[in-house]
Amino acid sequence: SLRQSPGAPASSPACAAPPVPQAISWSAGVLAGLRRTVSPLGSTVGREAHRPCPPALPVWWPARTPALPVWWPARTPALPVWWPARTPALPVWVTGADAGAPGVVAGEDAGAPSVLAGEDAGAPGVVAGAGPAYPFLMRLDGKRALVTGGSRGIGRAIAVGLAGEGADVAVGYRRSRDGADGVVAEIGGLGRRAVAVGGSTASRVDVERLVGEAEDFLGGLDILVNNAGILRRTPFLTIEEPEWDAILDVNLKGYFLVGQAVARGMVAARTAGAIVNVSSAGQAVAAPNLTHYCVAKAGVEMLTKQMALELAPHGIRVNAIAPGLIETDMNRADIARDEFREGRLARIPLRQIGEPGDVVGAVVFLAANDESRLMTGASLFIDAGQTIWGA
Repeated sequence: SLRQSPGAPASSPACAAPPVPQAISWSAGVLAGLRRTVSPLGSTVGREAHRPCPPALPVWWPARTPALPVWWPARTPALPVWWPARTPALPVWVTGADAGAPGVVAGEDAGAPSVLAGEDAGAPGVVAGAGPAYPFLMRLDGKRALVTGGSRGIGRAIAVGLAGEGADVAVGYRRSRDGADGVVAEIGGLGRRAVAVGGSTASRVDVERLVGEAEDFLGGLDILVNNAGILRRTPFLTIEEPEWDAILDVNLKGYFLVGQAVARGMVAARTAGAIVNVSSAGQAVAAPNLTHYCVAKAGVEMLTKQMALELAPHGIRVNAIAPGLIETDMNRADIARDEFREGRLARIPLRQIGEPGDVVGAVVFLAANDESRLMTGASLFIDAGQTIWGA
């Protein structure tokens, strides 16, 4: 049941500073004379390329902001750097014999001014000039992730988003094999390894097999995103027992089974991992015709807290995201109805319906140990204000 993309090599050298420090001087606009010596970003010695460590602190240069100084301490954990798309070109000065080496922003010659330019100018984490582009935004570089329900909708966006941050990903699916294969191919195109693992998250036998396949292919797991879920709208008085069981089995029991299986592997490998449960604003507010769904999501909130409490001694953090109205193939037909759409928007302060990509940033943040190392047992609401006053 495995479909895979080779992506990057199974093992890649750890990020390493170059043996010879380099001095990079920055000048920009009205602060043209300001100079900061920063830690080296990387170099090439002979034929052996040292993979550069990303810089330490986030740098924002909005379009209308004058030149700002940059400060990158040498021993601070890496955080992202964003170059907004509308930022005008800023001059960068590079000195030293290794100007133009991998990880160093360079002009045509050592000491020549370089600017953000080319097709990738403005792309997140890319500084492009006459020298080679350097990908700063890799918060999950080398991490190994399993995303259940990863073949479509929110799960697909999360799986691709994690890969975009440097993670190798196992894409869980139940029925949509073609969808999972498509995600695997997309992740492979990003240069990361990926594999499709099939099975029902409501079955312990299936869960143990698909988690085992993911661990075998990736060499272990650092990140789990519990996302597989189903949705049915039925009035409370007409819910039949099989429907109740189906919703609770996938949306709550499945999170327990997969979470337990992955956590056992993390504990055995002494991996300080991160687990993110995809819940819903329905964990906090009731909604018409969604009794079983909201009860399951309320259970996910408490499951998240219990897992966080009991796994904390092993260095494993567990958090949840709680999206509001996000358009996917599960609810697209409902949203297309004017009455439903307007009724929901009337109770959403920002009056916006989300897209799957709107939740990716929160998941990446919770999965990145450097950025969210003090967060566990929490739920992040991504609901355009829905839960301010109710469903």
